[in-house]
Amino acid sequence: PWVKAIEISVCVTADGVLVCSHDATTARMTGVDLEISRVEWSALSALQVSAAFTDNPQQPSRPLARFDEVIEQHLPNLVVFAEPKTPEAIEPLMARLRQLAQPERTVWKQPINQPNFVAAKANGFATWGYVLNEPGHLGERLPGYAANPSIDALGIAKTEADDVVTRVVGLASQNGKPTMMWPIAAVAERTRGLALGCRGMMTSNIRDVPPLPL
Repeated sequence: PWVKAIEISVCVTADGVLVCSHDATTARMTGVDLEISRVEWSALSALQVSAAFTDNPQQPSRPLARFDEVIEQHLPNLVVFAEPKTPEAIEPLMARLRQLAQPERTVWKQPINQPNFVAAKANGFATWGYVLNEPGHLGERLPGYAANPSIDALGIAKTEADDVVTRVVGLASQNGKPTMMWPIAAVAERTRGLALGCRGMMTSNIRDVPPLPL
């Protein structure tokens, strides 16, 4: 199969249900503006997610997905990159991944300056710390983050200038770590990332960015 891994962004409801959502609110996805951490799952389960903001807007609307529905379907076959998108989701997501007991298929993903990588490694998970274009990421602290033994791989956005990508890749390489670029939407973007030394690519556009032969 083309897909070897998936990424799941996770929020948590007021009654503790883990929800697959990149956004902390439902406004962009559903047109109804609710803050996920402040409402119960019963309120969210009635909403429909529109595809209007995607590159395939003809898809039918669907209900929000619970994390358990997705992870139980895919974890047996794929590597799963899991990222808590709100502070409230960190502990329950970590606990649920630990319960699933498949650390060899689990990657904990967060911004590189977050403090939860040590706990993720203690649970046996691989870790991916991604670099944002912020002083706290790209400044003088970046070499220390790159050398952090609890971070297995670094990430950098495709929108960053070549010199920024090269610096991140260089620091990662010095510490024996790969760098992953995201979000790749075209073959030309993948070609650039590879030329700059990135070894991994993340895309939601697998129709137009087929995998390279290994």
